[in-house]
Amino acid sequence: MLTVANISVTYEGSRILRGVNLTVPERSLVCLMGRNGVGKTTTLKSIVGLARVDGGEVTLAGLESQWQSGNVTDEMFYRLAPGVEAEVKKLRTERARWEMENAAGSEEPADIIRRWRSGEYDLAQRRKILFDVFVAIQVVPGQKGSRKPDPNRLKPIWR
Repeated sequence: MLTVANISVTYEGSRILRGVNLTVPERSLVCLMGRNGVGKTTTLKSIVGLARVDGGEVTLAGLESQWQSGNVTDEMFYRLAPGVEAEVKKLRTERARWEMENAAGSEEPADIIRRWRSGEYDLAQRRKILFDVFVAIQVVPGQKGSRKPDPNRLKPIWR
């Protein structure tokens, strides 16, 4: 059974949906009807996870148990559970930070480069890597004036 309980959606500062409720029994067929611009498409996008829901809840009975048994893919489950997605992202960041702090010096340079380029490190992690690698960066004097910065004038001093 699909249950939409008191959902609200805001788009570019305009309230598109407010307090929408809907219950669809299993194996039922439902038709949303209404004039242009009343929120039919936004309601459907909210149900499938393509529109960010500001308030309320969309639940699909039995979805979690089907996901745990392997009948529903991770992608489908998390798309239908956007609140869980934010928490998972936060936990992954915390885990990466913990791993980095506890594996100081044990990570291979190639792995650091790969993770850096793939965007796995957040800003704090990138700063820590740079502070661990460089003692200082020496700036070679250049020409006077307002020329563009020249990266070739930077000389790293490695630890």
